[in-house]
Amino acid sequence: MKNTSMTFIFLFITSVSFAQIKCNELINTVKTLKVFHRDYTLDSNWLQGVTFYEYYDNQKRKKVFFAIAKIDSKDYVFCDFPFDKALLYAAKWQLTSGEAFHKYIFNYKCNCE
Repeated sequence: MKNTSMTFIFLFITSVSFAQIKCNELINTVKTLKVFHRDYTLDSNWLQGVTFYEYYDNQKRKKVFFAIAKIDSKDYVFCDFPFDKALLYAAKWQLTSGEAFHKYIFNYKCNCE
């Protein structure tokens, strides 16, 4: 069932022909994936933390990356960004967590309702 759910979610993310999925459903599914980095932010007044997840799509033979960010005490999900964006966020290079998140991850917000 988990593989079927993730296949559907991956197809949803990469295709505009699917109907909208609820963000809460997507967040709950993403939270079942493998965590590869967790960041609790102390230097941002709007970003409380970011958790990065990965999923290996066997059919496409590639990893798909997700992030769940706690912004103003609410969870938001970000989808299918390149791995280097997660690395750049983690390194931050003289940026606050909020600045790095906005620069590297924010534009990958999932298309969910």
